[in-house]
Amino acid sequence: MKSDQTLIYLAHIGYSNALALSILLRKTAKTAKTANSECERIFKRLLKSHLIVIIPDKYGNQGYSRKAFVQPTKRGFEYCNIVKKRKAFKYPKDEEHEQMRIDVLTAFYKAYSEDCEIKITYPDIGGYKPDALIKLTFLNYSGQKTIILEVETGTRSIGTIVKEKLEKMKTVDLKTHGYKDAIFLIVLSCKEFNKFDRDMEFKPHLVKKVKENLGKLLKASDLPGNFLFMAHSDYPLIYRKPYKAYTVDSKGQPKSIIHN
Repeated sequence: MKSDQTLIYLAHIGYSNALALSILLRKTAKTAKTANSECERIFKRLLKSHLIVIIPDKYGNQGYSRKAFVQPTKRGFEYCNIVKKRKAFKYPKDEEHEQMRIDVLTAFYKAYSEDCEIKITYPDIGGYKPDALIKLTFLNYSGQKTIILEVETGTRSIGTIVKEKLEKMKTVDLKTHGYKDAIFLIVLSCKEFNKFDRDMEFKPHLVKKVKENLGKLLKASDLPGNFLFMAHSDYPLIYRKPYKAYTVDSKGQPKSIIHN
C-alpha cells in the first residue's frame, strides 16, 4: 500500500491506527505480524515527511505504537489534493470502543472504495449523534446506501443497551433530517473479547461468546426492519463478502445491507 493511498484512507476515516490499517494490507500481508510491520514502515515514512501526526494520548504522549492514533496534517491533505476541512481530533476516551468503530469503518472502506464514493460523517440527527454515518454512492449504477453505525463493546448489560440506546434510536425522525432510507447497523461485542486482536488472532471461545451476546440482544429487542445487527467478530465479513448477507435483522434472519 502506497503512502498516498494511506493518506486518502485517513482523510476518509478521520483518524486511524496501525491495527486498523492492517485490515487494508491483507493482499500483501498474510499474518498479523507482517501486516503490522508494513503499517509501521508506512506510518514512519509519513511521520518523517510531516504528512501525518500522532494524536497525543491521555497522558500527553506522542510515541508511535500499533495502537497510536494518527491523522493527516494540513500538508498531508494538500499532498493528496484533498479538499476537506481538517479537524484536529482528540485522543478517544474509550480506546476499545474507538478501535471497534474504526475497524468497522476500515472494513467498509476496504469493501466498497473501488465500487463506491464513500463519505463518512458524524452528524447530529435531531439531538441523536451516531458513532458514524456511512454514505455509499455507487459508481457503476445509480444508487445510494446510508448506514448509521453504532458499536457496543459489551461492557454494558443487554437491558441497558436496549433501554438507553435502541429504544431511543427507534424514536429518531430520520425522514425529517433527510435520512428516510437509512439503515441502522448495531455491532455488538462482549467485554471479554479483545478489541485490539486482529481476525487471525480471534479466540474461538470468545467468538462464541460474542455471538451468544448478540443472540441475547436480539431476544430482548423489538425493532423495525431498518435495524440490522452484527457480531463484532464478524466484521471481517464486510470486506470478505461485501455483497452477501453478513448482518441479521431483529429476528435473527440474514440480511444484506447493500440489497436490503
